Amino acid sequence: MSLTGAPPASRGVRPPETYYRRSLNVLFFIFGLNFAAWASRIPDVQRALGLNDAELGAALFGAPLGQLPCMLAAGFLVNRFGSRVILAAGLALNILSLACLGFAGSFPVLFISLTVFGISSNLFDIALNTQAVLVEKLHKRSIMASFHGFWSLGGMAGGLLGGVLAYAGIGPGAHFLGIGIPAAACWAALHSRLAPCDSPKGLTAAGGGAGHEQACASCADTADLAGPSRAKPARDIAHERAVASAHPAPPASRRSRLVRPDGLILLLALVAFGNMAAEGTMYDWIAVYFTGVVQAPEELTRLGYIACMGAMVTARFLADNVITRLGAIKVLQAGAVLMCGGFALLIVPSGIGPATLGAALIGFGMASGIPICYSLAGRSKTIPPSIAISLVVFISFSGFMLCPPLIGYLSHAVGLRSAFIPMAALSFAVILTAPLLKRKL
Repeated sequence: MSLTGAPPASRGVRPPETYYRRSLNVLFFIFGLNFAAWASRIPDVQRALGLNDAELGAALFGAPLGQLPCMLAAGFLVNRFGSRVILAAGLALNILSLACLGFAGSFPVLFISLTVFGISSNLFDIALNTQAVLVEKLHKRSIMASFHGFWSLGGMAGGLLGGVLAYAGIGPGAHFLGIGIPAAACWAALHSRLAPCDSPKGLTAAGGGAGHEQACASCADTADLAGPSRAKPARDIAHERAVASAHPAPPASRRSRLVRPDGLILLLALVAFGNMAAEGTMYDWIAVYFTGVVQAPEELTRLGYIACMGAMVTARFLADNVITRLGAIKVLQAGAVLMCGGFALLIVPSGIGPATLGAALIGFGMASGIPICYSLAGRSKTIPPSIAISLVVFISFSGFMLCPPLIGYLSHAVGLRSAFIPMAALSFAVILTAPLLKRKL
């Protein structure tokens, strides 16, 4: 079976969403792999450039410097040009900037490369999740958590690969090229199996025919490539019909308010803020906690991190069935309860066993929060999915950036155990906020 076209009719034609989902699984994995590749080789880049910790911290500021301004802009770019176009641009920039990071020979090159890396990551992230929201609607059931599960799986694989290559003496440059070239090859094989359009307005125009192509930039590009005399692929026609049925045309009274944030988006952003704050805290502080507070043996200092990440990956692959059966709101609340309980175990003096259990509970609890928030944001009736997701990302990412440094200041003042108390309180706030979403859906 060809990777770039629909299967022959004699062998049966599968629903288009099947191909879209498989392609997105690969791209989410690549996204996580690239992110972890850089994170796992930061110490090697620091040694190669002879940077002290302060200089490295200044260089690392380049990534959020590129990410923050791009967060809102990415949503508008996806809405204007289509997610498939922005995915291509984001992945190309991601591969290029990653290679530059591997071969950076000076502080300025490193800083600029990290800025471009941050921009590309946001473009790729917003476009990828916009596609994921659309494909989830085509499936008519929850599948968003599994997409993010592939991101986490790629992150774990990237971390392990980085450690192995560093131990083998292979430099970051060769490492990053070694994963960038296959990533580009995957895109070349899979780009035609992504959803050709993510604009409900464009898809409903003229029933998905010529009027649709004029209304939607991404489909107009596809039509131009095909030529006026060539028939539209059956897979794309099936996609348009399925999406047109899933997306009623927005009422005229709402079209002028497409970019105005509503209560649903703000509540989702607050819930996502709590989840991202917990995620950033666990990434940055759980190993420190096991080293300084639990005083675990050297070989077990990463046990909490492994327990948290392993639980998160497992939960993301299990979450979709649970969400489908119980509903997104109940799963959000249950996740917040687990996070609250996990932080409580870290706050109360205990040994390595309870601390590991606490880290695992936090991993289970935060696994489905972000996928659910992105999925629900994509259902906004007043804002295009790409812009809605970018708004949620913009607010929630501030939790990822701000809370870990605040934990550091609190830890210096009152100790790391007590510094986790605000995180438990934030998780409890998510428990109280989640039911309010029912009124907005």
